[in-house]
Order: sequence, then structure tokens, then C-alpha cells
Amino acid sequence: MDDAKQELSQIVTLHEGKGIFTYTPVENKRKAVAEVEYSGKKYRFDLPAGLPQGVVMEVDNLSHPDSIGITLRKNGNTPAGVLGLVVLTGGTFQSYSIINFADNKKEISFQIDKTQFPAGVSQVVLFNGKGDILCDRLIFTGGNVDYLDIRAKTDKPSYKPYESVDMEISITNNQANPVNTTFSLSVRDGTNEVEYKHNILTDLLLMSEIKGYVRNPSWYFEEDDDTHRAALDLLLMVQGWRRYSWNRMAGIEPFELQNLPEQGIETSGQIVSMVRGIPKPDVKVDMLLQQRGEEEEQANIFIESFVTDKQGRFSFVSDLDGKWNMILTVSEKGKKKDHRILLDRLFSPEPKRYRYVDMQVNIADNTLTITDEEAEDELEDDFESFFVAYQDSLLKTGITDKDQQLPEVTITAKRNTKEQNIRHHRSTSIAYYDVASELDNIYDSGKYIGDDIHQMLINTNDEFYIRHLGQNEFLFYKGKRVLFVVNYERVDFSTNINIGFFKYKTIKVQAVKSIYINENPSYMAQYIFHPMVSPIAIAESFSCVVFIETYPDGQIPVEGAKGVRKTWLEGYNAVKEFYSPNYSILSPEPDYRRTLYWNPSVTTDENGIAKINFYNNSSCRNFSISAEAVTSQGMIGVYKDR
Repeated sequence: MDDAKQELSQIVTLHEGKGIFTYTPVENKRKAVAEVEYSGKKYRFDLPAGLPQGVVMEVDNLSHPDSIGITLRKNGNTPAGVLGLVVLTGGTFQSYSIINFADNKKEISFQIDKTQFPAGVSQVVLFNGKGDILCDRLIFTGGNVDYLDIRAKTDKPSYKPYESVDMEISITNNQANPVNTTFSLSVRDGTNEVEYKHNILTDLLLMSEIKGYVRNPSWYFEEDDDTHRAALDLLLMVQGWRRYSWNRMAGIEPFELQNLPEQGIETSGQIVSMVRGIPKPDVKVDMLLQQRGEEEEQANIFIESFVTDKQGRFSFVSDLDGKWNMILTVSEKGKKKDHRILLDRLFSPEPKRYRYVDMQVNIADNTLTITDEEAEDELEDDFESFFVAYQDSLLKTGITDKDQQLPEVTITAKRNTKEQNIRHHRSTSIAYYDVASELDNIYDSGKYIGDDIHQMLINTNDEFYIRHLGQNEFLFYKGKRVLFVVNYERVDFSTNINIGFFKYKTIKVQAVKSIYINENPSYMAQYIFHPMVSPIAIAESFSCVVFIETYPDGQIPVEGAKGVRKTWLEGYNAVKEFYSPNYSILSPEPDYRRTLYWNPSVTTDENGIAKINFYNNSSCRNFSISAEAVTSQGMIGVYKDR
């Protein structure tokens, strides 16, 4: 409506709250208000005020399957001029037009052939002789897509648990000719599936070119009809994102190469003095790299030397896969020097937050049958927490003050093994630290902690701090003392509290492999032995239990000698093979895999056929199959069956 609250136009939403309306600003009444009524409430939004002069571009991508309709309008205040219109797809030119907008013309309409445009999001840009953008608009073009026909079949309609499955995938083009190509394939348990509403069409052609959250983007490609095409057109008008720099394309801004292409993984560092941390120039640094997990006589070994610059810095480039042991030594004039070797690798990205797109999954609504054995395992896992809650309820009712005679009970449940308890304590811990990596980070930060595990934890977690009580130094965490447990052995307080409590201080930090922090009070009670101390008193005294896991005898890392640093080098991630059990060799066991087969690169033969084999899990009755392909000629194929 206008200033006088007279209705100018109406808007009706088509899909997901998106709609379109058209109105023309009136001179001297340039401000308009949009009023939306939703759920009994009215909302008002001020629309942008109309400008005294300019050009309006209307793009019609829906009326004709083979062309785009362009309409340009201007008012009498807008001077004449020559304009340019270009269509870009993926940052490359697809079409170019010159428009001579004379004074006596207020409207120009013409058509652009789109049959040769590649599939995806295209940008229609109108600009003047100075290269300034006057109007732009995103559209989706898909008429030049050759879709593949992907089909899947199995040798049997259904399979028993642990049975071998033979599957055949065939791919043909739109002329039913076989296609030799590679494709990605996943086969999942359709009964217990977490379904992801994205595919190669939504992610490659659409989502990479627009901004914001799109709920169920695969809906726009379910049908090729007027409703879905119009909804996709509205989506691009509302959530358009200008990914490519127009000013650089138009030559207004020069293109400057900011960073050269990487030749490998660059590692840099600095040599400083041990005490004062003064940079040491012209120092020779020798490096030895040895691949982990290889026998000494077969291991790949690389040796390199370099000299530090005036700031004591050095760098090198590596092109390696996996994790490598790295030994660095420092020497001056042939003599080893006890300098500190600091590496520049204290940069970690912030933990990634889940996007709405990542959480856009559906879980199959099926009733699962739980076997007696599975129910028994669940009871074992929950027994400890249940017992703590049950004890607490008894305390509140005062029943523990009286003796209760219970009938005889026969225990038939299996007792948890030590390995099961350890696994459960690890999984419920709030923090885990790989000590070797943490020591490397502390070292690279320029700090020296010696062989003090208290300092190691303080520099790793801000919740830790030290208090001195008498002659003893205690580590505190969130206001209470910390209980240290070494290799999951109980701490004996019955004879001498200092011997049991401070046993962890006799262990060298280099001998510690990993540390887990658990705040569960029931676990603290399990690992303290004292006949006079109750679990409640333990929970009031300690805030957490720190589980220390040490290296086995003979595997403790040896500290570097004078001027030597032993550390590691992280190369590129090595390619890993998807785990698929072979039940013709292995004995059947409870198998709860959701994904039964996954391969990102399956290749069809000259007949367009690929054959795969895998083994069923212990409960799957129907498969959910997804296959996606993009050929070198641009043909796209998506297959989904359940």
C-alpha cells in the first residue's frame, strides 16, 4: 500500500513462504509499505523508496523453454545511452547484447537463446558504458543437461543376515546407449537409515551458487513442471548470491594474484636460545623424516639441511602422505647447540558449527525389534547410573537408617569386564588429550614445563589450577581437588594417603600416552579404596577423575638429546578403504552397520555395467541405494531407490 494506505498490489506465496509482486512507485509518493497478515497478526515492512531515474530489468525465464525474455524500462528523467547485457554461468560468458536506449524509448523487449547454456545458475547483468552494474538477476538454466539413466538390481529379492549380496549397476544415456564412466555408490540399511535430502543436483548446480539455508532443496528437482520451475525462480530472486567479481571481469579493478599455488605442505619454524628465547641466525638445521609403521630396514627416509635467516627462521616444503616421525638437530660450526626448535603450527580453526544444511536429515520411521541379548547389553551399560539414582532415592526417604531383610536373589546378568568399564569411562569423558601432541603444542608456544604433569594440564585446560596445602602441591579443577588414576588401577588410601594419592607424580610426562577427564561422581567412587570414606564424601572432595594411560614397557618415547627435537610431520591424509566385513571368512557377530557399501569411484565397463559385492548386516531387510555420476562431457545422473 502507499502512504494513503491504498492497496497497490497483492502477494501470494508459492512455496516455502516465497512469492512475487509488482508495483510502480508514483512521483512524490515514493514510499510504500508491505503488510503481511500471518497467524492473526499483521506485520509491516517499509519498501525501498523509488529513485528519480534509472532502468528496471524484468527477466522471464519461465514462459518459453528455449529463450529468456528481457524487458527494460526507464522513465522520462533517465537520459539515453548505450547499455550492455551479458549472461554468465560459472563465471564464464554465455551471451552478450548491446542495447541502444534512445530518449524516445521507455521500454525495450527482446529474447535471448538459452538452449546452449550449461546447466546451473546463470547471472543476467545489465551495465552502462562505465562498467557499472545497473541491474542483475539470477536464473536457473537446465535445458542443456544430458541426464543419465542409472539402474540397480540384485540377484535376489531379499537377503538373510550376513549373506553375500551381488548387485549390478547399469548406466545409459538418453539414447539408451551404455556409458563408460565413474560414479559414487552407497548402499544403506533402509530400515535404520538417516536420509540426507541433498544430491549432486542440489549441491553442485544450485547450492554452490546461492546463499542462506534452503529447506529440502531436492524438492525443486522432483518434477519438471510449472510449479517447481516457478518456485526455483523465486528462490533465486530471494536468495541470490553474486559469487564472481564483476569489476574484475569488466576491467575496472585489476586482477592481482595474492598467493602463489602451493607446491606441497609448507612447514616453518624458528631457532631461539634456550633461556632468553633470542633468535639464532646462520644456524644449520638438519632434518630426518621416517615413515611411521614401517620396519626400519624398509622404511622410507628423507634427509634435508637448511640454514636459518637473520631472524633465526627456516622453512621447507614436503609432499608426503600420512604421519611421519621427524627429528630436527641444530648445530653451529659442526658442534651441536642446545637451542630450542619452535615450529609454526599452533593454528587450529574454530570448531565447526553444524549448519542447517548438515542437520537436514530424516530418520526412517520403523519399529525396531530388540533381541534379549541387545536388551541385556543396554541394561549393563545403564546399571551404574541406575544404581546411583536408586541410592539417592533411598537416602531421601530415610530407608537406609533401618535394616531391611530381602529375599534371596539370584544374579544372572553378565558382569562387566575391565575392558568394558574402561571403554565406558572413555566414552563418557568430557575431554581427551593426546599427550605427545599437547606437549608439542606447549613446546612450540615457547613454554618450558619440564617433567611436571600439573603444568602440562594447566597449559592444556584453563579449568585447572594449583593450590599449596602445607608442603604439598595439589591440582584443582572447578573449585575441587583432582583424583588421578593411573592405568585404571584403584587408589589405595587405607594405609598412607600420600603414597596412593601422589603415585601419578612418579611417572614421567613422556611416559604418558593419553589423558581422559571424567566428572561422573560414581566413577570417582569406583577408583578409591578407603574403608572409612563414603561415596558422598568422595563426590564432595573431588571435582573430576583424571585417567592417565601410559605407554607399555619398552614403548616409552626417548627424549631428544642436546640440540635434538623429536616430533612428527603431518602429511596429506592417506586414502582409506571403506570397511566391509567378509563373512565367508569371519564368524558372524552383532553387526549394526547403517552403511553396508560405499565407494566414491565405481567404474562401469564398455557395456555400461558395474558389478559389486558386499555382505549384509545382522538385521537389514531392504536396501536404500544412492548412485550419482557426472561424466567428462557434463552428463549428470542421480539414482535413489529404497
